Order: sequence, then C-alpha cells, then structure tokens
Amino acid sequence: DKEKTFLIRRRKQDRKGQFCSLIQNESMDLLSITVGLLAVLAVGWLISYMSGQRRLPPGPPVVPVLGSFPFMKFPLRNWLCQAKQRYGAVCSFQLNGRQVVFLNTYEAVKEAFVTQGALFSGRPRHIFSTRVMGNSGLVMTDGPSWKRHRRFSLQVLRDCGFGKIGSEDSIVKEALELAAALEETRGQPVSTGNPFGKAVSNVICMLVFGRRLATEDPTFDEKLALINKITQQGVSHPTLRSSVLVPLLTSLAPNFLMSMEAVKKSVKLFDEMFTFCQDEIEKKRSAYNLSDEPADYIEAYLAERNRIEQRDPSEAAEFYGDKKLQSDRSRLPLIEAFLLESQRVYTLIPGGVAHRAIEDTELFGYLVPKNCNVMPNIEALHSDPEVFPEPEKFRIERFIDANGKFAPSERVIPFSIGKRSCLGESLARMELFIFAIVIIQRFRIELPDDEASRMAEILEGTPGTVKAPAEHKLIFKLREE
Repeated sequence: DKEKTFLIRRRKQDRKGQFCSLIQNESMDLLSITVGLLAVLAVGWLISYMSGQRRLPPGPPVVPVLGSFPFMKFPLRNWLCQAKQRYGAVCSFQLNGRQVVFLNTYEAVKEAFVTQGALFSGRPRHIFSTRVMGNSGLVMTDGPSWKRHRRFSLQVLRDCGFGKIGSEDSIVKEALELAAALEETRGQPVSTGNPFGKAVSNVICMLVFGRRLATEDPTFDEKLALINKITQQGVSHPTLRSSVLVPLLTSLAPNFLMSMEAVKKSVKLFDEMFTFCQDEIEKKRSAYNLSDEPADYIEAYLAERNRIEQRDPSEAAEFYGDKKLQSDRSRLPLIEAFLLESQRVYTLIPGGVAHRAIEDTELFGYLVPKNCNVMPNIEALHSDPEVFPEPEKFRIERFIDANGKFAPSERVIPFSIGKRSCLGESLARMELFIFAIVIIQRFRIELPDDEASRMAEILEGTPGTVKAPAEHKLIFKLREE
C-alpha cells in the first residue's frame, strides 16, 4: 500500500510539473510572440519615421522630448541668419514635438507664400494663440474666420481712405507736430521712443477711433509702454519661449504653465490692450449709434512702431532741396533708397510671422507635413551676400540705377508677401516716407558722445518678436535756413 500510495503521489507531481511546464512554455511563447510583434512594429515605425525624416528639409539632429533644441545656439536670431550657409534654401528642426520649417531665400518664400499660398495660409496652434489670444482676432487666426475678418477689415480701411493720397493729411499733421516737439528740445539729447511712438500711434488712432488719443489721453504713455512690452517682451519672455519649445510644459501640465507668473503677466498685457481697444470702440458705437458690426478688425499694426532705426544720416544734405513737403516720390529717389536700405539692414520682424501648412505639401522637393509651422527667415534674406554684397554695410546706392532713379528690389520684404502679408503695408510706407521727409529736411541728426560707444548694442535691437533699437538718445539740430 505504501508503495502504491508513493506511486500515485509521484504521478500527481509529474502531472502537475508537466502542467506547470506547459503553462510556462505557453507563457514564454506568448511573450515571445508579443515581443516579436512589438519589434516588428517598432522597426516598421522606425523605417517609416526615417523615410519621412529623409524627405524633410535638412537641419540639426533630433532627440526625444527636446527635439533639435540642444543643437541650436542662442540668440536664435543670429543662428538662423547662418541657416542658408548650413542647410540651404529650406531647413527644418523639431520643436514642441512638431517640425518647424524655415525659408531662407526669397525664392523659397515666394514659392510657399505666393505660388502655394493657399496651402501655407494657416497660423500656428500653440499656447500663445490658444490660451493668450483665444484663437481670435485677425493676425493669429486662419480659416473662414480669418477670411471674413480680413474682408471686413479691408473694406473698412478703404472706406477710411486707407493708403490713398487723401489720407496723407493726417500723417503730415502728425509729422509736423513731431517736428515741433523735436524743435523744443533745442539740440539736447532726447529719447526717440516716446515722441515717435506717439506720432505713429496718433495716425492709427485717428484712422480707427477718430481721435488723437496719444495727445488727448493722459494715460496714453502707459498704453504705449504696454505695446512695447507686448512686441518686445511679451512673446519672447523665456517662460513663454520654453512653453513653445518643450512639449511637456504644454501637453502634460497646461494648467500649471498658465499659473506661472510670467505667463500670467503676458496674458494680462494682452487683456489690458484688448480692453483699451474695446472701450474706444464702445465710445464710437454709443456716439454714432453704430450697428452691432464685428469690432475685431483692429490690426496688430498698432504694435509696429519705429520702423526706421535711427542713425546719423551723413548723406542728409543730398536728400533735401527746398523746405516744402514733397509728396512726389519720383522726385526724391535718395529718400526712397534710404528707407528701403533701412528696412533691409534693420529688419523689424526678423522671423516674420509664422505660417502653418494646412496639409502635407511638397516644397523644393522636400516634405512639409500637415500642421508644420513655416517661417520666413526675413533677416537672412535681407543679409544674403549673393543678393546684397557686403550686406552688413549701409549703402543706399543699392537701390539707385544708372540714371539716378529709385530702383526697388522685390527681395526686400519687411511686410512679407502673399495672402498673409501685412494688412497695414500701404499706410506704413506712406508714414515712413512723410515722416522721413519732415525730419530729414528740418534736422541734422547726431549721436551724443556717450551713445556713440553703444552703437553696436543699440543696433543689435531688442530680443522680442519686434526688433526695435535698444533704448537710446539722439540730438536733433535745426538745419540752417
């Protein structure tokens, strides 16, 4: 019996062992199959990814999470100016988990924004446009809303005489007011930011609100400072830059990001500016009993002041003849050339305003994926030595032909080109021309001795979206009658 019992137990143990071994073998087989499938999927994804990467424009390497960020140098503006020499007409890098394509030549910008303009008419989708701007307005939106607002804006601006000869009167008035204010400085050093900013703002305010707010509103200096913060600091603040660059901040902890003090401050800046504009619109509506028309046609041009970077124009004597205000541009080719060269050398918005590809698109043989941000590298275009020899030098003769006439270049595009070029271009060009005539004809412009040593710093400009000159002072001396 004992032997029989032992044999029975032994058989049970053997069966149990066989069963466990079977289960273990099946588990191992399942694990092997799972690992094999994952490996196949991973290899397939890698092949697909590498195939897609090979079709993308050239650029720095990409690492997980950080993208191309570790391989980029700051200030980014200077690094991008050399992009064409490194990578060619089109380059790309990865930020915030998506590709960003930079267009480094005029041909590339024209192909994308003009020839294929409809495919590149979108605007980026990131925390700035969604959380700060609320996907509203004219500049940072796209699709049917943008088209509707742009049509409305153009119609209203045309009704106001926007860009027409008749609209010169208000610009001339502000230019003469500015000249009178500069005369009162009696040759003493003066900061140019406030008086020039007020003059340009008054032109816009008269057009939009029907009032010279810069003169009439005692709090306008605060609003002007607000505009400066938005354009020169708001979007370029390190925290906001990091929110665009590092995907973890935006995708994993958006609420935490929005609670950060720097982001709160940036949102507050925009809220204050929008509130100011809305208040003025309500005043006009109540005064004239306007119907409930859309009010957000106000262009971001309000932020584009100081288009001419101030410098001592040693050629000034060649610019002016009599003391009369000239409106015939053909008679003043040197001033036209001076203005165009100023906009070439001192690009106001070096990286332009970003576009977004609304579908997979091919550009110069490269793949531009859907929702990829596309940026015109305008400063690189303007400093291309193949187009503008010795680009760092200020030479107005670049735009004067053999007959002494003004010869503009289509490759100088401070307002961008295509469907999404600056809505305020015609007014801005008129302002530039008239303000330049009034100032140059009446004053000799000099740098104070203590500012001359800071010339490189002044011209380096602010780090924000708008490249304004660093804070500085100039001396305005009346020319002899």
